[in-house]
Amino acid sequence: MSLKIVGFCRFSFFGPSDTKLSYDDRDEAFRTLYAPARMETRFRLFEHLFLPSIAAQIDKDFRLIVLSSACMPAPYQARLSALCKTVEQIELVFSESEGLQNATRPYTIPQSLKGDSLLQFCIDDDDALSCTYIERLRAWSPLLMDEMILTLPNGLMLYDLGEGPTLAPMHRPMTGAGFAWFSETGTRRNVFNFSHITARRRYVTMSDPTITSFIQTFTPSADTARLQKHKISEFLKGNGIVRKHKRGVNFVVRESLAQDFPHFAVKHLEDLLHHASHDVHAQG
Repeated sequence: MSLKIVGFCRFSFFGPSDTKLSYDDRDEAFRTLYAPARMETRFRLFEHLFLPSIAAQIDKDFRLIVLSSACMPAPYQARLSALCKTVEQIELVFSESEGLQNATRPYTIPQSLKGDSLLQFCIDDDDALSCTYIERLRAWSPLLMDEMILTLPNGLMLYDLGEGPTLAPMHRPMTGAGFAWFSETGTRRNVFNFSHITARRRYVTMSDPTITSFIQTFTPSADTARLQKHKISEFLKGNGIVRKHKRGVNFVVRESLAQDFPHFAVKHLEDLLHHASHDVHAQG
């Protein structure tokens, strides 16, 4: 029995699971989801952060399913299609369904695996994964048991609290950035079925904190934008980061990038966040 590694990423998927919008007024939800300002931010981060990190994977033996919706306006569909074609491992799906369960099922059921085991992971369209992420998943896979979670909780956060774009270390147990779920056979469960933070109360979990596995961005276009200032402050406090430690933080960040994101420089990431945030404010 061999292993299949399959990732899922939602890109402006029109359904209750994505932007935490109210779908009581479907027209308003559609306008909010596909607002030009929001889409420019998502495309910028997808093209210049997400895609390079997927293309840079050392282990190329995986599939990444980018899930969007058939109702997405045609110009955005064309733009997304062109970007996804630049990375061999990506398969783009424009789903007719508004349920992620229906969209992911063809990739997780026994018929699609043909007896292989499955290691699923998820990543947001405005985040990035370490170039060793897939390699690390595969390395741990022989030790995983059926219905087991693998979490890589150490990463970097890219944010702006009014003092300019900043990179800082981030530790978040059971983070959704790269959340992985192993099953020995096919399953109807997908990585979006979990409340990532509370899943450890029900399932056996393995944690690998030895690499900087993700970069998570915080922008005005994010689903939880109204909570960002509080979340960022809590993450910084949880990591013991204060102003007087800035020099040490910069060293850790540069070391993390050199080891796990060698295709990114600090200046590139800071400029990227600046322009992505500007997209929202300029058109919003």
